[in-house]
Amino acid sequence: MTFLSITARLSIERVFIAFGHFYASALINEGVDAAAVSGALGHSVISTTTSIYCHVFQQAQAKAGDAIASVLDFSSKKKKGA
Repeated sequence: MTFLSITARLSIERVFIAFGHFYASALINEGVDAAAVSGALGHSVISTTTSIYCHVFQQAQAKAGDAIASVLDFSSKKKKGA
């Protein structure tokens, strides 16, 4: 199936909802804060965004935690590789 044949079977509303979810997930994964994502999606309150995309925010937080842990890793293993 092609993209056009798939979208022909779906309502245009579903296509835009799917694009909105992709857009929001991409923004969150790039570190954009919840307020900015909420505004970009046109949500009137941030809690709408955070409740819908809670799992994406959690994944982004874990990614951020891994990044800082890597930066602060002063173990002897890391020093040997430097």
